[in-house]
Amino acid sequence: MSERFKNVLLAITATLVSYLFLELAVWRPNLMRVPLDIRQQLGFLDLLAQPSKRATLPDSGYVAIIGDSYAEGLGDWLMRSIHDGNPDISAGDVLHRISGRDVLSFGFRGGHPAQTYTFETTAALEGINRYAGLHLPEAGDVIAYFYEGNDVSDLMAMLRFSRPDWAADQDIASQAAARRWVAESGRNGHERAYKRWHVFANAHLADTAGHLVKLAIKNQVRTKGPLLAAEDPMFSGRGAYSEDWSRYNQSKYFVRAGGKRVAYPSPTVEPFLFHDRQELDVAGIYFAESLAYLKSQFPGARLWVAYIPSPINVYPLAQPTITLQDRIRDQPGTEAPGPVVEVAAEALALVSNATCDVMAEAAKAQGVEFIDTRPGLRDSARSLGYLHGPNDPGHLNRHGYESLAGLLKAALEAGKGGGCQPLPVRPGG
Repeated sequence: MSERFKNVLLAITATLVSYLFLELAVWRPNLMRVPLDIRQQLGFLDLLAQPSKRATLPDSGYVAIIGDSYAEGLGDWLMRSIHDGNPDISAGDVLHRISGRDVLSFGFRGGHPAQTYTFETTAALEGINRYAGLHLPEAGDVIAYFYEGNDVSDLMAMLRFSRPDWAADQDIASQAAARRWVAESGRNGHERAYKRWHVFANAHLADTAGHLVKLAIKNQVRTKGPLLAAEDPMFSGRGAYSEDWSRYNQSKYFVRAGGKRVAYPSPTVEPFLFHDRQELDVAGIYFAESLAYLKSQFPGARLWVAYIPSPINVYPLAQPTITLQDRIRDQPGTEAPGPVVEVAAEALALVSNATCDVMAEAAKAQGVEFIDTRPGLRDSARSLGYLHGPNDPGHLNRHGYESLAGLLKAALEAGKGGGCQPLPVRPGG
């Protein structure tokens, strides 16, 4: 072996050893130091950058929160804090702070249980565990969010526009179809996790550096602004956060919050109101099968459902009616607000209670504890004021997420959920 070849081999070995040290001893243990506004560049390991843990990997027996944008933490708290490093922004972050338990939030905006519990969660779990040297421990508790506002609407859109070939000859509303759909969604999540996967993809530091370089080049060409400004529209650089109350100031409708009569940004798009009983029953079937699948993914954990109300159902009305809109979807990938509809307070409560009952029955059938957060969030709104907005009235703000975390902590410590607690069917209730 020539001296030159030995030197080349030594240089390669030293480079590999140095990189492995950086990857395993420096980069991965410090993922939680990655700023929130570029965390999306981490791919599947974005989840491990959440500050709701003591270390990159959560402790065994951690709490997993699974859901849509509410689990992700979208809303005014995020908008206000996005450029403040890696701050708390969600109920999961708060739950870690007030309970001391490690929490990992699997939040997927725009999703619904038949998608988030199956495809998204499978892809996320296996997308982390595929990395050499990384393996998530067993969760102790899994809290699955059901968002009253649009989870049924999103499911109906999926069943209408995304049917697989086999569904053409089968009753899509049947339990057998729901079970098959959910299982197929889980398999698709597995395939997503390993798509284009190869041994060199374990070099996550190098992969992330490549993403950041591409982002910097794109931003330099496109905007001439900050090189690492995030691509995500929710994280876009819009200057310093400032509260925008214009929708509230223009409203003619009022609710009760903070011990007084305050404006509600009506009309708002809140599709929960516009489903008939048949659609609720179909949603209940798919919800039950999605929970069954989730149980199979976390066999050693206690499973919970947290029922999160549409924003209007957090605040008692200060007058007999309110105006809402449906979300209209006439073709795949498109949506628009429906006609403005005036709704009585009694109708809001009746539909909310019916939806809660269906989902609670589905949870009970799977042996899952059910946490109805509506009464607790109403109590918080009575004392704290608005739990949503003002810029994003469709998501919780800091008061809202902190209140939600308190309710989750209380249920976990009590060891039971309590089932549905009906809203009063009268204004001001």
